[in-house]
Amino acid sequence: MDFCSSAGAAARQVIAHHTRPEAVRTLNWIAATSRGLGQIYFQSNAWTGMAVLAGFSIANWRMAALAIVGLLFSTLSGVLCRRTLGELGNGLHGYCGALVGAAQFSALGFTWPAAVFAVLGGLACGPVTVAVAWLFYHPSIRNYSLPVTTAPFCIVAGVLFAVHAPLHGPRTDLPEVPRSILANMGQAILSNIAEVVLVDSAIAGAVILLGLFIAHWKVGAAALLGSVLEAVMDLVTGSDVQALAHGLLGYSGVLTAIALAAVFVRGTWQPWVAALVGVVISSVLAWLMGLTALPVYTWPFIIATWLVLVVLYYIPGFRHH
Repeated sequence: MDFCSSAGAAARQVIAHHTRPEAVRTLNWIAATSRGLGQIYFQSNAWTGMAVLAGFSIANWRMAALAIVGLLFSTLSGVLCRRTLGELGNGLHGYCGALVGAAQFSALGFTWPAAVFAVLGGLACGPVTVAVAWLFYHPSIRNYSLPVTTAPFCIVAGVLFAVHAPLHGPRTDLPEVPRSILANMGQAILSNIAEVVLVDSAIAGAVILLGLFIAHWKVGAAALLGSVLEAVMDLVTGSDVQALAHGLLGYSGVLTAIALAAVFVRGTWQPWVAALVGVVISSVLAWLMGLTALPVYTWPFIIATWLVLVVLYYIPGFRHH
């Protein structure tokens, strides 16, 4: 997969490669946008990106608009940071900006402040991405080949959340969920997939899942694995039924499973074992972070994936990109 090879070489590209300002004119912005949306789930497939855009639009077209704003300015920031056309065209400098834009809609709605923060956050994603990649190129940790993942989004969105916290309105209650456990589980499994992009919709989750299967069957299967495992663990541990059904507890497990089973770990059975362990870790981290007043975003996925990749480096028989 394009993301896999690009992520593994990201740190080296930070130092070795540059792109010219003419990239603003020569870059295929439509392709970069569609692939950037797909890269939220580690896929440079344009059809996957269109499925993600459809998921946003199903929830609210205004949310989709702010996600695109964030993505475009994040990509522009990548151009200003002189990233390669290959990185830019594959959406590797757009996906974090898309999530930042979506986060602004979730916090502030479709308002002028949200649009301004989506632009500023998108622009900030470029240098933050370069900084994280540079950090992972440090001799003490470069052998682990740790991917940047969505860390720039979490860093930028977290700062913006603190800045515009006084503008936040009162929290609204979640819509009621079906009383049937089976119905709750079905809704949770699909909503987990949609909540990766901060969308509360089982229908959107189904559309995005289809896009993941279009990219590769392993990607779709991994997303389902992570979502189902998270939903089961949340159910048996007595988690809040409302939060469970709306996907607020399991989205990090979806990303963790995709990252470890379909992107970063090589092998036949090894990636799936790594994914199972990673999902359990991300679930525990999500629970611990949920005890704080800070926005969790995708930190549980990020930390779980990094931890698993570091541990696998020392285990014979496990290889990662």
